Amino acid sequence: MAPIYAFIITLREGLEAALIIGILVAYLHKIGRPDGLAPIWAGVAAALALSVGGGLAIMGTVGELSGAAMDIFEAAAMFLAVGVLTYMVFWMGSHARHLKAQLHREVDEALSRGSRIALGVLAFSVVVREGLETVLFLAAGAMQAGSGVTYSGLGVLGLAVAAFLGYLLYRGSVRLDLRRFFLYTGLLLILFAAGLLSNAFKELHEVGLVPPIIPHVWDTYDIVSDTGTVGRLLAALFGYDSSPSLVQVIAHLGYLLVAGGLYLRPARPARPAGQTPPVRA
Repeated sequence: MAPIYAFIITLREGLEAALIIGILVAYLHKIGRPDGLAPIWAGVAAALALSVGGGLAIMGTVGELSGAAMDIFEAAAMFLAVGVLTYMVFWMGSHARHLKAQLHREVDEALSRGSRIALGVLAFSVVVREGLETVLFLAAGAMQAGSGVTYSGLGVLGLAVAAFLGYLLYRGSVRLDLRRFFLYTGLLLILFAAGLLSNAFKELHEVGLVPPIIPHVWDTYDIVSDTGTVGRLLAALFGYDSSPSLVQVIAHLGYLLVAGGLYLRPARPARPAGQTPPVRA
C-alpha cells in the first residue's frame, strides 16, 4: 500500500476524532464538570480496542480466502469503502460548521439526565466510527495495491500527527484553517474513492460477475507498468490501471464528475427566516 495513502487517511480520520474529543473535554472543563472526563476517556479506549479488533478480523478473513471468494470479498470491501468514504466527506462538509454546538447540546443533555455513561457512549461512538472507517479504508487501499492487508508505518505516523495537532488545537497553541484542511483532504479522498470503485469492478471482471464490455480501452503498460514501482504507487493512490476496461473507465470518470462536481459546487446562500421562495407563473 502506498505510504502516502495511509498517512492521509489516518491523518484526516485521526484529526476528526481528536477535534471532537477536544471539544468534549474543553466543554466539560468550561462548565466545571471534570467528573465527566473519566467516562470520555473510557469510551475512547473502548473504541480504540474495537477498531484494532476490527482490523485483526479483516486480516484474518482475508488470510482464509483464495480464488474467486477472495476477489469477491475484495470487491465488496472496496464498494463499501467507496460508499462510507463518500458519505464521510459530504457529512463533514455539511456538519462541520455546527458540530461544536451539536456536541455541546449532547453533553448538556447527558449531564441533565445525570448520566455519565452517556458521555462515554458519545465519545465511543465518535472514535469507533473514525477507527472502523480508518481500518476499512486502509484495508481497501491495500487490496487495491495488490499487497494484501498491511498497515504502513506512515499510517501510524498520520495518527500520531493527528493526535499532536488535536492537542495543540485544544491548548490554543496553534491555529489551523480546518475548512481548507478538510476541503483539500476531501478532494484527495474523492480521488482515492474513484480508484477504489474502478478496481472493485476489475475484481468482478476477474470472476465473471460483471462483463467489461470492452476489455482494454487503452494500453499504457510499456509507458507506466502497473506492476512496477511507479505503477503500484499510482494504483494504490488513484486506482491506476495500464489497460482498464470500458466499465472501469466509466465508473472512474463518472464518479469523479458526479462526486467531485457536487463536492465543489458553491454553497447556496441561506434564505432569511420567514422568507418564502418566489412563485413562478
